[in-house]
Amino acid sequence: MYEIDSRVSNCFDDLPIAILLINREGDIIYFNQECRKLFEQLGDPPKYLNFFKNKIFTSIQIQRFKESIDFLEFSQNQYVDNFKMISINGEPFNLSFNLSRFSDLLIKIVINKSSPINPSTRIIESLKEKLKIFTDNINDFITILNENLEVEYVNADYHQMKTGYKADNLFGKNCFSFIFPEDIPKVSQFVKEGLKKGKGRGIYRVLTKEGHIIWVETQGKSFEDKKGNRKLILLSRDITQLVNEKTKLKQAKDRASNLINNISDCIIEFDGKSDFTYISPQIKELTGYQPEEYKKMGVFENIHHDDIPKVKRAIEGIYKNGDQVLLEYRVKHKNGTYRYFSAKGNLIQNGGSKRIIAAIRDITKRKIAEIKLRELIDLLPDIIFEADINLNLVYTNNIAFTKFGYTQEEFENGLKIVQMIGAEDRERAKSNIEKIFTGVITEPNEYKMVKKNGETFHARIHSRPIFKNGKPIGIRGIVHDISDRIKAEKIIQKENFRLRELDQLRQDFVNRASHELKTPLTSIHGAIQLLNQYFTGISDNEALQIIEIALKGSKRLKDLIHNLLDTSRLDLNRFSLQKTKVDLVALIKHSIDYLRYLINDRKHTLEFQVPNQFEITIDRNRIEQVIINLVSNAIKNTPPYGLISVKLLSQDNWVYVRVEDNGIGLIENEIKKLFKRFNKIEHYGKGMNIISEGSGLGLFLSKEIIELHGGKIWVESEGRNKGANFIFKLPISH
Repeated sequence: MYEIDSRVSNCFDDLPIAILLINREGDIIYFNQECRKLFEQLGDPPKYLNFFKNKIFTSIQIQRFKESIDFLEFSQNQYVDNFKMISINGEPFNLSFNLSRFSDLLIKIVINKSSPINPSTRIIESLKEKLKIFTDNINDFITILNENLEVEYVNADYHQMKTGYKADNLFGKNCFSFIFPEDIPKVSQFVKEGLKKGKGRGIYRVLTKEGHIIWVETQGKSFEDKKGNRKLILLSRDITQLVNEKTKLKQAKDRASNLINNISDCIIEFDGKSDFTYISPQIKELTGYQPEEYKKMGVFENIHHDDIPKVKRAIEGIYKNGDQVLLEYRVKHKNGTYRYFSAKGNLIQNGGSKRIIAAIRDITKRKIAEIKLRELIDLLPDIIFEADINLNLVYTNNIAFTKFGYTQEEFENGLKIVQMIGAEDRERAKSNIEKIFTGVITEPNEYKMVKKNGETFHARIHSRPIFKNGKPIGIRGIVHDISDRIKAEKIIQKENFRLRELDQLRQDFVNRASHELKTPLTSIHGAIQLLNQYFTGISDNEALQIIEIALKGSKRLKDLIHNLLDTSRLDLNRFSLQKTKVDLVALIKHSIDYLRYLINDRKHTLEFQVPNQFEITIDRNRIEQVIINLVSNAIKNTPPYGLISVKLLSQDNWVYVRVEDNGIGLIENEIKKLFKRFNKIEHYGKGMNIISEGSGLGLFLSKEIIELHGGKIWVESEGRNKGANFIFKLPISH
């Protein structure tokens, strides 16, 4: 339904002319009183029905109405038509119908009644009106020039819209006033040709009022008016957009041509069958042939016969799926050799025509390097593999075929990594691969592998993801057979078990023997001490010497048994400390008094650099054991008349004890052996005049005791015969 504004209807109702509103389908929406009176005279008063069904009009007149409405659909102008009508009283008269668009949906028809006119006059008026409508609505310049090339007529609206000039500004002006200066010579030639031959054609530039350029394509024809004056009518079309597009297209072609001519790749285009449609100049460098020579040969003529099937499959795939393809194949050079090419192709479609365009490059050097690398990889004892994102194998070296028993044909038909991993390890392998695809760096993993025949072996797999554009596309890695290592580990585990049993037997023996020897030895040592005290007052030197020898031997044996017992306690984690507050200075002096007889026997000089007193919480007996071990070593490894110094100092909550000598010193290899169980440095028979006796347990136990106190022990020596400094430090407890 259409609603007419009451103000509009009131206005139309008061007008002395007939007015009618219809829609495009002819439905009558409104008519005023004058319209009703007019239609009553014709015998069919208007009703709110369809205008095209009104009985007062012939079918031809109705068709003309419909055509006029169609015209208004594409034009903002009005349309006028005239019909000869007869009233119900037989009176002839003419009706002039002026149709125009009232709104986007409605057509307004203004009807004027007039006396009959001469038919020829009506035709002429109609033609004039139609000509005016045509010239006003054509999207071209219409210009008429006189013989002086002055403007006499233009279709004003279009000229003003395009150039900014009103018709009054153009009339009487020479046409060259509006031509781009550089084009005036060729326009002058075009005009002369038109006047001479009767017609002409040209393309040139005109200037707008603002100084902008418009490209026009003009067709001109000369004629004579009624007075015999020679004139020229020009029909000019604005082709600025077309020229700009052609310019841009040419620039794009030039850029593309420059780009193609300055890249190393060869660009080819072909119809997908056997004929090339374009080959860039680089083909000469790649094949030795000129582009035109190569085009005559066809697509497949120079391709290695073994590679033709895969090239054809790739072409079929492009046409079928429209996918981009990357292909490697061999092409015969003009000199008879074959070169490796890489082609990256795409399908392009221009209208109904399909073409394949591809970039070709010579990869011979890279391919030869790959072949050499593959040969080297095939020599490796390990399996090298590569798989896609779905874990399908895409590459492996030859040893994989030997190891797993699969053939090349089976590989090409498709093999997955997981089918070669034992069932018990398969889920773990999948989980590890998923982690690898996320970029997590994992340690090499060990799996049980399965051969084609069902046999198994153990392998260690080290793999990394393959990324493209930041996304994982596959995995590559190394498979190392560790079967021999697994067997060796089992043997080692078995031997370790036996060794642990033997070591336990040794510990039990040492512990039992030490305890069994300790009681009788204590009695023997005590008895010898009594004999020594008894014979000291008797002048029997020979007996006294024998007793002293026995006393020293029993003491050494007693110390050895104590050391063995301490070692067993360490092994059994039964070595504990009994800490008390001790004067470390007094302990050092007491320990050295224990060795005084040995110092005097070796005729050494002893120096002290210690404070008067230094209290610290330690296990008195164990630290005394350490001091005696260190000073005893200094005495034994220093030739007679040597100098031994004992120093104590505190610094940064630590107390340091140094035992220095100027004896035979230590070399680098000997230092590495110190502080290890039963590692005794032998100097016997080397003429060094030192005491070589010892069990090799003293420094080992000293290190354990110091470290149990939270301290550290080490040795310093500049080499042979340059003395040695043994230092230990203990934390100062508060």
